[in-house]
Amino acid sequence: MVGEPDSSGLRGRALSRRRLLQAAGVGVAGAMLAARPGAAEAAPGGLPRGLSTDEIWDRNLELADHGPRLTGNPAHRRFIDSLEADLDRIGLDVHRDRLTFDRWDPLRWELAIDGTPVPVAFYFPYSGVTGPDGITAPLQYLGVLGQIGAWEPARGKIAVVEVPVLPLPITVGYRPSGQYPVDAAPPDPIAYLPSVSDAVGAPTLENAVRAGVRGVICIRTGISEALADDQYAPFTTGYQGCPAVWVGPQEAERVRASARRGASARLVMHARRALGAATDTLFAVLPGTDPTETVIVNTHTDGPNVAEENGGIGLISLARQFAQVPAHRRRRTLVFVFVTGHFQLPQFETEVGSGVGTMQASSRWMRMHPEWWDGKGAHRKAVAALTLEHLGCREWLDDPQHRHYGPTGRPEVGWCYTTTPAMRSIYLASARGTANERTVTCDPLPALYFGEGAPFYKSGIATVSLIPSQTYLTAAPANGAIDKLDKHLMAGQIETFSKAIRTVERRSSAQIGAPALPL
Repeated sequence: MVGEPDSSGLRGRALSRRRLLQAAGVGVAGAMLAARPGAAEAAPGGLPRGLSTDEIWDRNLELADHGPRLTGNPAHRRFIDSLEADLDRIGLDVHRDRLTFDRWDPLRWELAIDGTPVPVAFYFPYSGVTGPDGITAPLQYLGVLGQIGAWEPARGKIAVVEVPVLPLPITVGYRPSGQYPVDAAPPDPIAYLPSVSDAVGAPTLENAVRAGVRGVICIRTGISEALADDQYAPFTTGYQGCPAVWVGPQEAERVRASARRGASARLVMHARRALGAATDTLFAVLPGTDPTETVIVNTHTDGPNVAEENGGIGLISLARQFAQVPAHRRRRTLVFVFVTGHFQLPQFETEVGSGVGTMQASSRWMRMHPEWWDGKGAHRKAVAALTLEHLGCREWLDDPQHRHYGPTGRPEVGWCYTTTPAMRSIYLASARGTANERTVTCDPLPALYFGEGAPFYKSGIATVSLIPSQTYLTAAPANGAIDKLDKHLMAGQIETFSKAIRTVERRSSAQIGAPALPL
């Protein structure tokens, strides 16, 4: 099957924003973002509101219509531009950091064996490049290689490798410490997450290049066909120089048998590389009266679907809300940070703080702008960092036999790292009375802290980091997985963070505390 994307790197899309809006029953009026005293409806507690629930949803529909915001691509640039325009209208002091990297843009991907087309689940991001006609070579079956297997038998051929999605105990990434509501359905003890499994189990294609392999077909097993489709994974590798695609479970035996008999295949991974491409990180400052302390509110802007990443919409709502508070009533300076590079971490992350584990793309902003967080000399000290990611996700899972993939009827577990006792109690108290249901606070494990809050934690800053781990985290379907999101849950999560920021403002840095860092 041929995959032909638009400039976003997505297989042909026929879904317009107008149709999405009509389907959702949401009006198309733009959000009124300018901070006009007295114009906004008051939120509970007397604080002006940010975006309404429908305005939040409208922004998500726009993301769905624009397609995947892969790092630095046109859709990503449009989103960053729109965020900057929003922040300008709100009246914040906006800064834009221009960064450069080597971008890989997929154009067309397909597979045929002995002249017969074979459906492809998706391309392997940043794998390699063929011309428009692809490469033709014999297949060689290698089985399960993992990241260090032997590629030599496939020299001069197209290798076929098995990549099972590993069943992961949820305690590998999270240590639960509290939840809201107290009677929420517990998380499943085992998770099947292509986004996480591929980070540790996908083959290292650079080793294939060294062995003279011409291309690679990865067979994804252990999950349903529907879950295997359109997975933009692994997303944690740089350019490897070996063209590769994924096939799903339904084609597994056909491809396996063809490789064992040495059939001929044509693999197309037509892509282009843009060396020294530009992409931007935004940050905006809302001054407070205290010249020594800040609170960071952050997310990233790139991703393959709506929820990954729509945290920027949450930040715009929060910025609009707090900008309407009179300046003399704002204690600490709020710094809203929208980083680029989460979906090309090898080119963006750098070491800050303890340097243990992955540092995420926000580490680059921290390295560039210590004046807003490290407290050294005349620099301001960040007393807390609050991270919003993956807003509004409903839970979708495979059935036990991995034949069918569908909704469970529950919200996705809203995992939230809270790294001091005070931040844990603040977050759980802030969730009460909101639609932010089935959220679970957790402690980070040594060297493992998912999401863009990690560098702040590893730099000794108290954190609250919302990081649901939905099965469709890295999926890039034509509708942006908008059908799996809930606008009321999303609004409740944003409201929780609004309440948490207000509570942090009333606490001293000593009351907030500092996290105990891993050795």
